[in-house]
Amino acid sequence: MDNTHARRFDDTVRRRAGERGAIMTLRDCPRAMRVVVDGIDLDDRHRFRLCEIGLAPGAGLRVMQRSAFGGRVVAFGNERVAVDGGTARAVRVRFARDEHAQDDVA
Repeated sequence: MDNTHARRFDDTVRRRAGERGAIMTLRDCPRAMRVVVDGIDLDDRHRFRLCEIGLAPGAGLRVMQRSAFGGRVVAFGNERVAVDGGTARAVRVRFARDEHAQDDVA
């Protein structure tokens, strides 16, 4: 995917998320997008571990980096966490519209 196509795709995702308050997965998010965790579709053990490190419903995040195979690096507060593609696909997020969600992100 060339840079022009990637930029156009990212702009489309941001516009659609902002317009509808769309729920998407962390894996769908373009780089630098601010989102709020809406839910986690994993078993209790894995959901508990994500909540322990701060990826809990209601947490404000910013996607810092997209990696191969769907992985993401996300920032929240002063933390940066790498998430594999399967986990990123299981974390439901929505576009961060309110100031509280954005203030949580460094």
